Amino acid sequence: MNLTQAASVFVNGVSMPRLLVSVRNVAEAQMAIDEGVQLIDVKEPKAGSLGAASVESIRQVAAVCDRNALLSVALGELLEIPESHLPDGIFPTFVKCGLAGCCQELHWTALWEKRMEGHQQSAVAVVYADWHGAKSPSPDTIVNHAARVGCQAVLLDTFDKSKGNLLAHMTRDEIHRWMTMVQASGMKAVVAGSLTQSLIAPLLEDGVDCIALRGAACRGSRTGGLDRDKLGQLVREVASVPASGSNSLTA
Repeated sequence: MNLTQAASVFVNGVSMPRLLVSVRNVAEAQMAIDEGVQLIDVKEPKAGSLGAASVESIRQVAAVCDRNALLSVALGELLEIPESHLPDGIFPTFVKCGLAGCCQELHWTALWEKRMEGHQQSAVAVVYADWHGAKSPSPDTIVNHAARVGCQAVLLDTFDKSKGNLLAHMTRDEIHRWMTMVQASGMKAVVAGSLTQSLIAPLLEDGVDCIALRGAACRGSRTGGLDRDKLGQLVREVASVPASGSNSLTA
């Protein structure tokens, strides 16, 4: 399926893959696809939680994903200057930017909608578990806005990667309550935040729709290169968890 078809499939209600892996370049994207990853996210991990990759990297990853995997693109933080934008002619399944600092920005909703202009059907809202430190709007505020503007998914992530993984900021019960709120609003719940392989099965069994990973697939830290063996292990781990009707694989 090409990128435009992939976007329309998801919007029409077909379930999303349960594993997303973030890559920084075309070589990593090809490795992940070869190991069976069906949802590829392109970003630059050295630039932050949602650091934007170069325009050329986005183009190259989009090309290798065409007909092979769904594409997600990170565009940094909403208030970053200069802003990061998608290359012309690229239509990912998912597009996202963070809301760090936006609790002090009265018009963040209008700014966010302007950034997503032309990609509304692909827009993913981002909630930071460490939202106080990120100075982001509260999770409830973001989920309510996402539902109001018709987002297809909400990503729960961590902003400061030096302060521990998702479970250092939220309990599994709190994650489950967040997930339930997102899904009750008709959106997919995607969970990230320096997650390890051991957390995949518990979170999927709790009902999250998709696990988003980078560091768990890398040699060393999340800023290192992807490791083929680790990618294969992650794919097999996800496949070992029975899929519910709400989050079965699509590709």
